[in-house]
Amino acid sequence: MLKKVVYFFIAAAVSFFVYFLYYSQFDFLNSIDTKLEDSKFRLRGFKKASDKILLVAIDGKSIDKYGRWPWDRKLIANLIDRLNDYGVKTIALDIVFSEPSTLESDAALSKAIYREQNVILGYFFRETISEGEAEASMERLPDFSIENINLLEDVDKLPLLSFKSAETNIDEIAEGAYSKGFFSVFPDKDGILRRVYIVADFNGFIMPSLALSALSHYLDEEIMLYVDRFGINKLFLGKKSIPVDMDGSILVNFYGPKGGIVTVSAADVIEGKVEKNLLKDKLVFLGITETGVGDFQATPVDSNFPGTEIHCTFASNVLQNFFLIKDSKTVMIDIVTIFFLSFVVVIISISFRRSIYSFLAVLIFSLGYFYFNFKMFDVYNLQLSSIYPFSSIILSFVLIEVYKNFVVEQKSKYLKKAFSSYISEDLVEEILQNPDRLKLGGEKRDITVLFSDIRGFTSISEELDPESLVSLLNSFLGPATEIILKNRGMLDKYIGDAIMAIFNAPLNLENHCDMAVKSSVEIISFLERLNCDFRNKGWPNIDIGIGINSGDAVVGNLGTERRFDYTAIGDTVNLASRLEGLNKYYGTKILISESAKKLLNENYPIRLVDTVRVKGKNKPVDIYEVVVKDVDDVFFKLYEEGLSYYRSFNFNRARKNFLILLERYKDNLAEVYLKRMDSFKGDKKEFDYITTFYKK
Repeated sequence: MLKKVVYFFIAAAVSFFVYFLYYSQFDFLNSIDTKLEDSKFRLRGFKKASDKILLVAIDGKSIDKYGRWPWDRKLIANLIDRLNDYGVKTIALDIVFSEPSTLESDAALSKAIYREQNVILGYFFRETISEGEAEASMERLPDFSIENINLLEDVDKLPLLSFKSAETNIDEIAEGAYSKGFFSVFPDKDGILRRVYIVADFNGFIMPSLALSALSHYLDEEIMLYVDRFGINKLFLGKKSIPVDMDGSILVNFYGPKGGIVTVSAADVIEGKVEKNLLKDKLVFLGITETGVGDFQATPVDSNFPGTEIHCTFASNVLQNFFLIKDSKTVMIDIVTIFFLSFVVVIISISFRRSIYSFLAVLIFSLGYFYFNFKMFDVYNLQLSSIYPFSSIILSFVLIEVYKNFVVEQKSKYLKKAFSSYISEDLVEEILQNPDRLKLGGEKRDITVLFSDIRGFTSISEELDPESLVSLLNSFLGPATEIILKNRGMLDKYIGDAIMAIFNAPLNLENHCDMAVKSSVEIISFLERLNCDFRNKGWPNIDIGIGINSGDAVVGNLGTERRFDYTAIGDTVNLASRLEGLNKYYGTKILISESAKKLLNENYPIRLVDTVRVKGKNKPVDIYEVVVKDVDDVFFKLYEEGLSYYRSFNFNRARKNFLILLERYKDNLAEVYLKRMDSFKGDKKEFDYITTFYKK
């Protein structure tokens, strides 16, 4: 049951962590997410665009027929006249005529533009400003800005693209146009164009894009903006709502690689080779698609996508209401998915005990979610996140599996001989192969010593009859010894109800400190289960303290020829014994020395307890607790801050942290420090955070 609770705790922690990443919107993760979104366009393939939109392309065929670009403006005039003869409703020119040519040519083009009052002229913004350009653009553009702007609240500044100058058409050509619109496009940071800006700020005037102006004429509807302090709130063409972002941009819902919009060659239009029904009552965009002459952009669907076709695509999106949806609804779906997927992984991990089966089940489930995610995009145009939900799946699975494999108890090994009740099987094998090991003598070795003692054993012995007392003691000492032996430790001796164990003697053990700490953690875990049995029998609970120290000691067979023990002696052993006793003072379970902590390779939950002088040693040492109860990162952060405040004599702030630890986590060590601060009556000069113990 506890394991399942831990699984759900891991899933919850992962979910909140991923939600934090989603909320923070880090650029690195967003770039990955965007690339995954791009891949959905390629998986989706072609979608049918609106048949009311047409691209008339000045393509390779047209260039071959009528010569290199730029053409004589009389030829452009002829092209516009032919389009009007075909009965097109609106013509949008993705071309700018910013310099005069001949009087005859300019006049011809001006007349063609004026003829049906259905031509929308294009222009583009400039980052650099020249005095002449700025003056000319200020004279030519403001009259074509958006007039219907509704302020929903007071607005100081809009987060729109802002420009001071533009490359515009000369007056003679522009004066006959119905309207104007900018055709500037702005790719994302990675060079991929995913959105178009349909409104922009020009010297305080809000200007429409070429496509937006063309749609306004084609639908015979006015552009209406609703603005609040965050930017563009709503944009309407008559009653048709366009889901524009607050910065005036909108994601382009591409129909596929270039060619998704019906395209005819300008040469065929001029020569009258196009069926009349193909052009009649259409919104036509006229632009250059010839390589080396036209404007091309890298897009999610094509690395060489014609710029004019981008405007066509947006216009088609509007006519079909074929918009990519990324709004509060998709955000809510993303958040729910992040949490839901983590807990599905928990169910899978509980259902399949073996990791390989869990992995396969999670893999199949992940593929199923990707299919769901893709179909939401394909069918409903919902642009749901991919990286964050998948991160939730992966992190939950990995952490649960790490936990599962870490806490799974290894099966107990059968004892080989009676010796194995006291020393490890490896030592038995070594003694059998090398009988000289039993001779008297010692050697200096770097070892780890573990001391364990039962708290209040005298009181317990008074409550039980001798038979029950022995049974209780054996119920703990036997399994605790097996844990030590399983982890390749050597049981040195029983000292009444206490245990002394040595790691890295007589055989070499590289990670001897890790194995000692591992043994202590497993003993504490076992004791919790054992106390449940004791309560069922009506016996008192038992509690233990464990001290662990690493360092040099003399180890070997000490005694006489008739009776000797393989044991260890020295300061390393003495300090381990002192640490075991200090658990009573600090209310801890496992205390280790600084030298032991430095040898650890495994990442145990450890915190600095105090700096102490123990009896028999003048040099102070740092001591640490191996935390065995379930706590979170907040626990360690509160404690580390509290200890830092305490040591810097900032008792007020330290007391706040320790009170939280005591109330929220029932932390005994926090209570020790609270009492220590309450009892201290001196000033900062008298304060010394080193604790001296004069008794064992």
